[in-house]
Parts: sequence; C-alpha cells; structure tokens
Amino acid sequence: MFKTPDEQLNAINQNLNSPLYLVIHNIDGNCLRDTSIQYSLSELASNKFIHIIASVDHVNSSLLWDQIQNTCFKWIHFEVNTLEAYSDEIMFENSLMLSQQGNVQLSSMIHILKSLTQNAKNIFLIMVQHVLNKENTKKSITFSKLYHECREKFYVSNELTLRAQLTEFIDHKLIKLKTEADGYETIFLLVDEKNLKLYLEDLKDKI
Repeated sequence: MFKTPDEQLNAINQNLNSPLYLVIHNIDGNCLRDTSIQYSLSELASNKFIHIIASVDHVNSSLLWDQIQNTCFKWIHFEVNTLEAYSDEIMFENSLMLSQQGNVQLSSMIHILKSLTQNAKNIFLIMVQHVLNKENTKKSITFSKLYHECREKFYVSNELTLRAQLTEFIDHKLIKLKTEADGYETIFLLVDEKNLKLYLEDLKDKI
C-alpha cells in the first residue's frame, strides 16, 4: 500500500517500461483543477513511457499550469471544436447560487470553491475579508486594490491571470464586475453577508 501520492508516482516511474496512453476528458474540469492533482498528472507526463491526450473546455485553461508543469506536459495544441450547442452545459447556470438562500447557498459556494485551485480560494478569501470589513461601507473592492493585494501575496503575477480567475468567479455567479462612473472597475460579491461570515467560520474550523 502506498502512503502518499508521491510514493505511488515513484513506483510507477520505477516500474513502467512500456508505453502507456492516458486519455483525459476535460483535464481542466472541476474535479481535476486541484493543484495536487495537476502536479501528479504533470509528473506522470514527464515519464518517457507515458503519453497524455487531453481535452480542455475553458479558454484560459493553460493558466492552470506553471512553467515547470508546462515543461513536463509538453502540450501540442489542436483546436477541435465540435460546434455543438452548449445546451446541457448551460441548463442550470442560473439555478446554483442566485436562487438559493441560507445553508443551501453556503453549501453550494463551498462546493464550488473546493473545485478551484488554492490560489483561487486565496483570492476569493481576500474579497470576502474586504467586504466584511466594517470600515468598508461600499461592501465591494476595486480591481486595482485586489490586484495589488494578490500580487503582494504572490497569488498572481499579472493582471491577465487575475482577470482569468475573476471570470471563473463570474461564471459561477459568485461575483459581478462593474465599471463605476469614476472609471474604476469594482467587484461585488453576489453572496449575502450572513453566508460570507459562515464561510469564514467554516474555514477557521478547518485550520
């Protein structure tokens, strides 16, 4: 029995001596976005016997991987759009967050955030803490302030990365982005204050 994923990876690398092809549908999907999972997959891809064929769904999926992981994967990109309508994908797009209240909304939010990378969770936490700050009467945060804090804590290295992550939050109906009259882009959370506080309490219980 293996005690850690690293032990399992080492065993595979030491014993595999014939070609193995892994076909992964939607490698950027919710269940595979976790940093540790992508690390393990990139480690497998670095093995000369392992070849990964994968599909991606999101236009910014390449932001999942850092430079080292990209070097391991050595992706060759092909656009293979099926041109099929997104009927199934958008069937429930408005039902998850905005139409729910109380504990159901909280559990939905936690479920969504669990599927995101640790950096994404950290960025969301900054927004939550800022909105719940009693000195913040507007209950919002400007894009420039969020970018400054995220860059200071090394969560993002440039504005493009942050915008890609905000797009993810917008897609999940967690936030909305609005350009104010003064020209500043402002981020508003679409989750009520009560559930944001419960979310923070839930995080503290797990630390």
